[in-house]
Amino acid sequence: TGAVDPSTFDSGTYNSLNCGIEGVTVYSKSGDCSSLASDSIFAFTNKSKAYFLKNMHSTVHISGSNDYSFRNPVQFINLVDPEVRDMHYEVDAVLDSLFYHPTHPPF
Repeated sequence: TGAVDPSTFDSGTYNSLNCGIEGVTVYSKSGDCSSLASDSIFAFTNKSKAYFLKNMHSTVHISGSNDYSFRNPVQFINLVDPEVRDMHYEVDAVLDSLFYHPTHPPF
């Protein structure tokens, strides 16, 4: 699941950790590499593009069926208190998926 850059949060919200994973920076609210949670963020660069991923997996299950489920799409819009910034994150995520996802054809 995608995440926003930890530097966009208030100072001190996330701590940068050295968890011994080459090329990956881990950001956590809890403090150390042994207690990563769903709000932990992993940052890495691929083909000169920075990626930020949350430590979680979101799946939607179809009610009344055990046979059908799908990955919940990423969204950055705060439904309680939407801001213009959230729309920029949402549009940026869609554009990134169109240009960088390996299953999309070239334009």
